[in-house]
Amino acid sequence: MTTDFIAPRVTVTPCPRCDGDFIPPRCATSRRDGRTRICDPCGTEEAMVDFFAKIGADAPPEWRQRERAFKLKLGVKEGD
Repeated sequence: MTTDFIAPRVTVTPCPRCDGDFIPPRCATSRRDGRTRICDPCGTEEAMVDFFAKIGADAPPEWRQRERAFKLKLGVKEGD
């Protein structure tokens, strides 16, 4: 007996924050505007950037660079 397996169609979505790819629903909602879907690692990175700011520490430079670039894409002011 043979069983044919038909793989489900997978939609790969580009992450607007890092330009990597993710497969919904494995994604996060950006904290910067509350509606943009981003990949899980970027969601974690945003949370860590917020945590570093809360404790008065500097986030790594590459995180801050991605943060600034993403806020520019979204049209979010730097202080928000």
